Amino acid sequence: LISQVERLATLNAAGTAGRDAWQRAVDGVIKAIKLGLEASKEDDSDVLVTPDLVRELYLYVAAWQREHLEDLVGAEKSLTAALEHEPHCVPALMQLEELQRESGREAALVSTLRRLAEYADQGEVARDSAELRREAKVLAETVLEDPAMVDAILREMLEANDGDEWALSELTRVCEDQGTKEEVYALLMRQLETVVDPEQQSELRHRAAAVAADDLGDHVGALELYEQALDDDPEDQVAADALRKLYPKLGRYEDMLRFIERLVDQSSDSEVRVPLFIESAQICIEKLEAPSEAIEHLNAALLEDPGHADAVVGLLRLLESEGRDDERADVLMQKI
Repeated sequence: LISQVERLATLNAAGTAGRDAWQRAVDGVIKAIKLGLEASKEDDSDVLVTPDLVRELYLYVAAWQREHLEDLVGAEKSLTAALEHEPHCVPALMQLEELQRESGREAALVSTLRRLAEYADQGEVARDSAELRREAKVLAETVLEDPAMVDAILREMLEANDGDEWALSELTRVCEDQGTKEEVYALLMRQLETVVDPEQQSELRHRAAAVAADDLGDHVGALELYEQALDDDPEDQVAADALRKLYPKLGRYEDMLRFIERLVDQSSDSEVRVPLFIESAQICIEKLEAPSEAIEHLNAALLEDPGHADAVVGLLRLLESEGRDDERADVLMQKI
């Protein structure tokens, strides 16, 4: 039947009424589809119109509308009708995608790309679902300016592949814009599980730690992240500066001493090492009530710089308070 309709329309198309012939063919088939669907609903009807048949007829109609009538709007309606009867009709979706690439059809195109990506996930479309959704996300963000749609598309990407680094990074940025700090932290931690580049890992740890400390009040979590960062890179100054503040804030003074000792070991410069020894001594005196250990740190400072006034005064005062008169006398003799 379809072949006969096409043959007749083609024959008539040679004349001046060619366009009308194809339009009559389109109208006739659409009318036949509707009549067939209505008739098949009746209980005593011998007419059986299957979804597959309806889909195929609408695909023929859409092709005629595009090729012979240049009726792109009508073709899109026919393809949409085909999908209503057979939602998994990939050829119809592919043709819709092509039609909707016209300027001004971005909202419809985004919807079609998302459907194609869903079927690609199921193996029904030989396309990369991540690329389809990435294009949809860019259109939703730059053309449609729809943050909610951007968010939804990125979550679809992560549902399909929870290790998608690009989607994780983009969703983190979206959540930062939305101010959802708990989710930002969770997403940064997820990225840490997938990223292997050391520089990226360091940046992510810094960001996650900053969110934990500044936005969530989780100073312990922040401290652990900075410690990991410093373990990975002993020269990480951002982590070192942060730990200097976090250890005292949390009352972790013994950890602070170990941290300072680490800084001492990393430097061979007396101008760096001596203030660190004195800082350790102050912690031992003021926070840990460990005068003997404080004396050791001050002695270490004087080995580096025998004339350091603060170290000398502090050591003499401690030795006196501890009743270590012989040692105090030795120090005084060395300085005379």
